[in-house]
Amino acid sequence: MSDASAVATPGTAFQPVSGPANVIQLIGTALKKPSANLLKTVPELANLATLQVLPQPWPVYGLTADAIANGGGLETANFSGFRYLVAASGKPVVYADVRADVSGAVKINGLFTDVSGITSANLGLQQLATDARVRTGTYEPRLLSFQALHILVLWLKSNGPGSDLIYTFKNPPKDLETEKLYTAAEFLNAVRPLAKDVIATYGPPTAPAARVP
Repeated sequence: MSDASAVATPGTAFQPVSGPANVIQLIGTALKKPSANLLKTVPELANLATLQVLPQPWPVYGLTADAIANGGGLETANFSGFRYLVAASGKPVVYADVRADVSGAVKINGLFTDVSGITSANLGLQQLATDARVRTGTYEPRLLSFQALHILVLWLKSNGPGSDLIYTFKNPPKDLETEKLYTAAEFLNAVRPLAKDVIATYGPPTAPAARVP
């Protein structure tokens, strides 16, 4: 098993964050003892020599329906951890969900097979690298989950005075377009009515939540 370059090669507009110092070693340990079910689903994990942990993490943040329905914005998003993509012979096969507690202790929350969110985000960075709206600023790339609406998007957190930007992946819910770059205000205007519908149907603060997509 070895490290590898990140799938996306961010341009100067993107300033990714660093993950915990010892996380690659922890992920390597987890990959040495996958569950029987995971190994059955992803047989490539049996050959450690072909596995590569991509060292650039994706920070993951989450929005809640009640916060957005009540007028909150991206500032209400809560940090939940990092995702690290693992490839087998260059093919993404799983991601490691990494969490840190208040003391800074790091643990691997699990290995998951749905890598589509990370691969879509990496592809999004490549596509946006030449976008004029992106090139005028600097951004920290993040994954943003809105569990109640089953949304996962690319969040470009502005490091300057400009607006944060949101990029949607394929097959977003209604009122959002596929693979479109939104300002933060445009994104919130689109999802706020959906959040209000969720609250009206299920009531606060127990809007339905699925595992982060």
